Amino acid sequence: MSDFSFFVQKSLDALFSGLLPLEDQGVELEESSMGLKIILPDQKIYVIHGHLDLQQLWVSSPLSGGWHFVLDPILGQWKDTRGHQTLEEFFLKEFHKFELPSFLVRIL
Repeated sequence: MSDFSFFVQKSLDALFSGLLPLEDQGVELEESSMGLKIILPDQKIYVIHGHLDLQQLWVSSPLSGGWHFVLDPILGQWKDTRGHQTLEEFFLKEFHKFELPSFLVRIL
């Protein structure tokens, strides 16, 4: 496993763990190798997966479309290729209607 795929999987595992409490609010989570699917109560679906060739984390959002994130090796954070928001900032905006557990806010 490459360093990149290891970091993607580690990030997805942390995201999965952080979102797990949202299952009480009707959110479904499906984890796979290098991927995570988040199904909202209204059946809108987020798909997140690592793109090995481009060394990016891709997010498909039912609210805001497709996003590509690159790893900032100095900060160890994912930043989008559009405006450089972090993955944390992205999900805080996208999931504003949910009560996000404080654990999620810390790990993103």
